[in-house]
Amino acid sequence: MANNGSNVAEVGAPTLEKTQNNYMNSSQSQNVKMNWIQHQLKSREDEFTENKEVTIFLATWNVNGRKPGEDLSALLLMESDHPDIYAIGFQELDLSAENLLLGYSPLEELWQKHIESTLNSGETKYVMLDTKRVVGVFLLVFVKEECKKYISDVQTGLAAVGIMGMMGNKAGVAVRFNFHESSVCVVNSHLNAHTEGVLRRNQDFHDISRRILFNKSNGEMYTIFQHDYLFWIGDLNYRIAWNDAEVKQKIAEQDWEFLMHHDQLYQQIQNKAAFDKLSEGPLKFAPTYKYDVGTDTYDTSEKMRTPAWTDRVLFRAKQENLFQKHYKRHELTSSDHKPVSGYFEMKAKQVIAMKKRTVHQDIVRMLDRAENESQPCATIDRENLDFGVVKFGVPVARQVVIKNSGKVLAKYQFIPKLEERTPTKPWLFINPSVGLLVPGESVTLDLTVLVDKKTAVEFNVGNEKLDDILILALEHGNSFYLTITGQYQTSCFGSLLTHLVRFNGPVRTSSPLPIDSESCLGIPKELWRIVDFIFRKGMETENLFVEAGVEDEMDPIRECLDNGESFDNFNFSPYSMAESLVRFLDSLAEPVIPFSMFETLLECNTFGQCKMMINTLNQTHYNCFFYVISFLRELLHKSSQNKLDPQKLSALFSSVMIKKKESTGIPAHLGRRRFECIEGFLNLESELSIG
Repeated sequence: MANNGSNVAEVGAPTLEKTQNNYMNSSQSQNVKMNWIQHQLKSREDEFTENKEVTIFLATWNVNGRKPGEDLSALLLMESDHPDIYAIGFQELDLSAENLLLGYSPLEELWQKHIESTLNSGETKYVMLDTKRVVGVFLLVFVKEECKKYISDVQTGLAAVGIMGMMGNKAGVAVRFNFHESSVCVVNSHLNAHTEGVLRRNQDFHDISRRILFNKSNGEMYTIFQHDYLFWIGDLNYRIAWNDAEVKQKIAEQDWEFLMHHDQLYQQIQNKAAFDKLSEGPLKFAPTYKYDVGTDTYDTSEKMRTPAWTDRVLFRAKQENLFQKHYKRHELTSSDHKPVSGYFEMKAKQVIAMKKRTVHQDIVRMLDRAENESQPCATIDRENLDFGVVKFGVPVARQVVIKNSGKVLAKYQFIPKLEERTPTKPWLFINPSVGLLVPGESVTLDLTVLVDKKTAVEFNVGNEKLDDILILALEHGNSFYLTITGQYQTSCFGSLLTHLVRFNGPVRTSSPLPIDSESCLGIPKELWRIVDFIFRKGMETENLFVEAGVEDEMDPIRECLDNGESFDNFNFSPYSMAESLVRFLDSLAEPVIPFSMFETLLECNTFGQCKMMINTLNQTHYNCFFYVISFLRELLHKSSQNKLDPQKLSALFSSVMIKKKESTGIPAHLGRRRFECIEGFLNLESELSIG
């Protein structure tokens, strides 16, 4: 509903008129103008740019934890060409426990120096643009020294796909940059293994695509696919789904077309299940995995893995401005994989300065005319936004279209209500929340409700509701009032242990007992239900708590916990249940070890002091700590089957049970201290005793 300020008191903001007429200071106003001008320039860049040929060389290699030593000249150097850009991706850079637990690897520097010395062995000199690593996935980007001046807006991103982004060595990392006016993004990834793991690999692809985000200058985020050029390299782990003997026969015959049609990645692209937005050059080389290390002989071990094109280079261009010059493998032998490279020529948009100034002046003149005529006026297409049912961790989006219906420039912004500091509650996000419109122009505003572990506790204990009024104000003009409604579904996720033990029934359909009731549970039944499922169905599952669960099972598991439905009505994977346990513990508004004890606990110099501190926990937190530790010890008794060890479990569970209140990272020495605290309790050579 449009409002000119006369009845503002009806929504509890009697001084809004003064606020709305002065809501945007000169600096903010200037930023909005600059963002709008940049948007207009982007839409007209064909008027002031010309294409310049740029070459990029991409290589991917799973080095199987090996130190550098083999000569890389045959992989990276070409006789006649000197690429403008090199992007080199490694997988399994370092398989050591130290790398997994603390994120440190001396091999990172060794490989970087080995590559730099190879690239700079001739007259053409290259400089590092940026690197990004998570666990064993490492991406390095180099550019010709003479080209560095053409590059801007370098950013990196990552998306770990193991549980809590730390277990296992599967992940994706990215480096993006602008070369002249063209945007380039390179992703290096290592996806889930094994022939039967196709769906997991597809899920990894979608997770990485969604999670790697970059920042625009105006604070907005954008994805890897919002670039002029996208290159995706790595050990994608898709296999050839055919019998070993015939695959090797077809390799000997160089029948690449037969093998390609049985290649899982090719099949997933054809089915539009994964990677279907990217392209790949013809596969006219032998599969690159798996070899006996130090040889050119396919796997002769007991497992006799069927050869596969696990190592790939894929690409995407917004326009037909990309040409692949080669796609091949290289005969290095120090790993069980052969490296693969792709060499491309792309067209980068280079600015013609004089033409850009002309277009810029035209845009500024249009802006000035629109600003100087009369009072702004706008319309919106809706004023009531019902977000329906909202569940923990599941974003729900709605849209509002605002249109400049007047004859002058309209600047808009969401502003706070009286005595509030922010325009929205912490569970509501708006993009864009500020901007300007020329006459006749419209923009879609995305409003998203997300109740996560930072905001859920107030909903779960009944102190907050999905109910708010937003003020969308025009500078020097009218205001709109948007009503936000929805129904949050109470959840055990994002709650308090001391609150959950008061429920004998499902949290969504029953009422809590009094705080001092003798009928309160010893531990939350949700914690017991998850652990009970794993006890019955997953104790011997290999790499439990290392491999990620199935994302599509996460919401149904949470729904079962919240509404009391039996797990036995579904066919949940033990991996999904294990990840749900970790997510549940991580979501708690107060961790198992309360925030107030974080520093004190980590100041303990001995394990004995650590046990004494645990003994001071309140009864509920003490019970939960003892219960989880007892469960983990039982898992370790099955280590010959599940392949778990105290180090892996300590690294994971210390990160969700011992946390500080601030979301920033903790120093390495404190990370080591909390790891050692949990590791002490998982020592099977000593009896479990806390008090």
